[in-house]
Amino acid sequence: PEITRLVNENRRLSALKLFRQAQGYAPVSPALFTLGEGVVTRRIAFQTTPPGARVYISDYADPSDDTHHAQLLGSTPFETEVPTWGYYRIRAAKDGFVPVVQAFFALGSTAFELTLHAAGDTPPGMVWVPGGTPTAPAPAAELPGYWMDTYEVSNRQFRVFVDAGGYTKKEYWTQPIMKDGHELPWQEAMREFRDATRRPGPAGWQLGTYPEGQGELPVGGLSWYEAAAYAEFVGRSLPTVYEWFAAADVGGGISDIVPLSNFAGRGPAPLGSYRGMARFGSYDMAGNVKEWVANPRGDRRYVLGGAWDEPGYVFRQFDARPPFARDLTTGFRLVRRVTPPPEETFGPVSVGASDAARSSPVDDKTFQLLLSLHAYDQTELDAKVERVVELPDWRRETVTFRAAYGTERVIAHLFLPRHATPPYQIVAFFGHSGVVAIKRIEDLQLPFEFVVRSGRALIIPAYSGTLERGPSPVRPPPGQWRERGLKWSMDLGRSIDYLETRSDIDTTKLAFYGVSMGAAHGARLVAVDARFKAAVLASGGLYDDAPPEVDAYNFAPQVHVPVLMLNGRDDFIYPMKTHQVPLFEALGTREPDKTFKPFDGGHANFLTRPELIGEVLDWLDKYLGPVSLRSPQTTDAAASLR
Repeated sequence: PEITRLVNENRRLSALKLFRQAQGYAPVSPALFTLGEGVVTRRIAFQTTPPGARVYISDYADPSDDTHHAQLLGSTPFETEVPTWGYYRIRAAKDGFVPVVQAFFALGSTAFELTLHAAGDTPPGMVWVPGGTPTAPAPAAELPGYWMDTYEVSNRQFRVFVDAGGYTKKEYWTQPIMKDGHELPWQEAMREFRDATRRPGPAGWQLGTYPEGQGELPVGGLSWYEAAAYAEFVGRSLPTVYEWFAAADVGGGISDIVPLSNFAGRGPAPLGSYRGMARFGSYDMAGNVKEWVANPRGDRRYVLGGAWDEPGYVFRQFDARPPFARDLTTGFRLVRRVTPPPEETFGPVSVGASDAARSSPVDDKTFQLLLSLHAYDQTELDAKVERVVELPDWRRETVTFRAAYGTERVIAHLFLPRHATPPYQIVAFFGHSGVVAIKRIEDLQLPFEFVVRSGRALIIPAYSGTLERGPSPVRPPPGQWRERGLKWSMDLGRSIDYLETRSDIDTTKLAFYGVSMGAAHGARLVAVDARFKAAVLASGGLYDDAPPEVDAYNFAPQVHVPVLMLNGRDDFIYPMKTHQVPLFEALGTREPDKTFKPFDGGHANFLTRPELIGEVLDWLDKYLGPVSLRSPQTTDAAASLR
């Protein structure tokens, strides 16, 4: 139970330590096998500039996280094993340099690098954001490195500007001040920027200052123009949308950051009150107050990150307000640039609201036309077993056979359980978007091995553009997306054709298990092939812009096999209301043979929880039938006799 609790809380380091202790006492315990997915490790190389830094690690969510509780990994450069699915705080320290704390998501990573700066080269209260390409917005822009405020600008800091006469010095107000489509004369505009007592200052202040005891709260209640003027006053800048998202890094660890941030609370919190830290060491980018950034959207300016009175999903949402707006929930933080970023990153950014809702899927006649595009000739497979890997719990065969198109050969990895009796039930697996970049099956760190440990065989085809047949873009242009999607249907069909040639596989008990991208395509893949008897779709939903020929929404009504959908309530890639629920409601399967089960958490952080694994196995037991397992001791004895 303690291991389960730690995995559920994403405290993987602590879970791994306890798991290894338990393995020492009960190495073949059935109670432990479902927990193994949550603590699987991968090797990570740690490097710093300069080298020779001491590196410490702790679970991101560990409430006792500090220098004394963190685990010393070594001095750079070095390599070590860390749990794959974990999100961590990494602290690097070296004499003569300012210590650095950053967040690290191990999934999909093989290396961790950071740069330390000497004390004299580090602006006080700022963290270094290295150059790179942020995940948003599109189109992508390459940024040089820059410094960003560790915290939002506080009331105390902003009062320095007010006391220095910032509202009376025109040199700080460099932007035309627009209101209702008209530019205001500077002196007239200054009369607009008053506190509750008509003194110069933010809207929530009185008599030119903040309420007593609130100096360390983030300043709020000020317009975009006031934030820009303060930036001029201190010789820094409002970040662009690109710089803000590069520092926030609203990617792998988002579901860990949000619970430790000030959302849906009673008011703003003093700086440093919440432990929600972005990737490079800045705090409160999620929640507390929304933050003005430089870019316009029409006649508005972007405000990002969400505020204390909003739900956590707004962390990664785009929002824009009139630059004159002085909401008490809106503040800002600043950047200091070493190298100017590309000029185009300062321009207007147009980001439409995501809405996957459609009027309705295509009608039956149109569906038959779409379905015909997925058909293929069942020609000779010419199958070959290319490689065999013997492992304690299973035998993995890598097989190839002719594709349904061109001269290509499909590669498929077949896992055969040791602790069950053939013919085996079989599950076809399709993983998340990482499969388009990962080149080896050995690097596919996903929660699928529990299926084999449960006594079922599992096949992972290297679909066109994935694994050994990749890489390919996550979202290619529409024409390529359509072509690749059709090939995926054929690759899966040919994989099932191959399974039907094997006497040790029972294809009358065939299920589909998709995770994330695999789940998003799952409804289409299951609808195209009538040989499936059940499906599990985890962390999936509708795409916003899939071509109609491969859009799961058009295929979902033709799915009639039992379907279990497992999703995170706070999924930011496939939001529940607009992406998960419409897909579930469109499925042609009748309830109770289709079930939608939401979990607390984000897009994928719940996938290795024991209760999710239990849900999947219960579903397979119900619709494929239970599996009779042999004990490991019996299997080993039989092998020794042979």
